[in-house]
Amino acid sequence: MATRTPEQSIEAGTQITFHATSSGGDDFANSGKEIILINNASGSAVTVTVEAHLDTADVSSTNIEDTSYGTLTKANVAKSCATGQITSIGPFKPAGFNDSSGKVNITYSATTSVTIGFVQVYE
Repeated sequence: MATRTPEQSIEAGTQITFHATSSGGDDFANSGKEIILINNASGSAVTVTVEAHLDTADVSSTNIEDTSYGTLTKANVAKSCATGQITSIGPFKPAGFNDSSGKVNITYSATTSVTIGFVQVYE
């Protein structure tokens, strides 16, 4: 898994660098202001999955117990990116997506001819 650093978007504009996707996935430190950009130049649609992690004592869990509703499950985000398209995903609430290291984990259904960029929205 490759760790990526989001580029900060500013009022004057930011040139976004796209990176080759890693076959083992990618991750980035998440503050809740980051957006993922997927550029699919492959011959078929690619699904990008962002793993859910709940901010609980057991950070590997995606379930939480609620006294009113019972067990609730936080789902992964899975977004299909069509051939020849650029698709965005995010931002991601840290309590629902950060792993125990404060990072968001991303996997891909395919990595050939698929690049990814990361943008942190500046306030």
